[in-house]
Amino acid sequence: MKSFLLLIILFIFAQARADSINTLSVNSVFADKSLSTLISLQPTLIDVIDKTDLEFSLDAAKFRNQVNYNSNVDDFVIEKTYFSAGMDISWNSMITLGVSGSSEKVNQNEVRVNGITSKLRIKAFDFAIKGTLNDRYIRQASEFLVLGTDIKDRLTFRSTKKAVSFSYYGLEPISFSLSHTEYKYDNDPTAANVLLSGTTVLQREGASFLSQIYSLIDYENTLDIVYNVTDKMDLEITVGEAIDYLEPKVKSNEYRLGGSYYFNIFSFGLGVTGVKADDADETLFSGDLTLSYEF
Repeated sequence: MKSFLLLIILFIFAQARADSINTLSVNSVFADKSLSTLISLQPTLIDVIDKTDLEFSLDAAKFRNQVNYNSNVDDFVIEKTYFSAGMDISWNSMITLGVSGSSEKVNQNEVRVNGITSKLRIKAFDFAIKGTLNDRYIRQASEFLVLGTDIKDRLTFRSTKKAVSFSYYGLEPISFSLSHTEYKYDNDPTAANVLLSGTTVLQREGASFLSQIYSLIDYENTLDIVYNVTDKMDLEITVGEAIDYLEPKVKSNEYRLGGSYYFNIFSFGLGVTGVKADDADETLFSGDLTLSYEF
């Protein structure tokens, strides 16, 4: 809360010294058994100091997903609420430093996830490189009984995400971005996965914490290609692969085709994503829709 208030005070002070551009956007991702909605506000202050811009971000999101981790137990509904606040400082559009904090609640605060992210982006000529470091702290917040013993204090772990991306803009109207992301965990979640996915435990305590373990990734690679069809329209193709952290480390391949159209102060984007895991026969599809307003 103190960090959030500090951002507000800094924004008000800086706004008095600079012109501003504000962007409000809504993004929804929908699939067969899941739906997520993200609302984002990004005020950008131009030339707060000579050639230096400040960009603030406030994000709020709601996620809902229906999952099954044990064929002997009915499906579970996992609901998440998410909030984050951050700030980027950019000098001459060449060097950008950023930091943000986030808080997430799973199934009405059964599980809490707090995170902090820092990033550095350097752009020179037609190239850009960006590094990101993200730490997330996941813990069981409510009572969790196994054989009459509350084990919630043992249901906690930290994940560290390190990502690097390289972008090239010298082949207009096409640009490329290649990224690699690795994840590390301070505890091996394998034993917890075996315990929490048991029929008796699932029936009694649910799958809120288990949903955090099942989503763990070892590493992922992504290639993003953007084609500027006109000044008002972009087409985007993304291909990627992700490797699960848990054995047997299943690989998933992801493909997305999307597009954006820009009006004077509005923009509209949509896309279709397909994900095919090596151990699955079917490809899972999802759609996404984004609306933005600049003021």
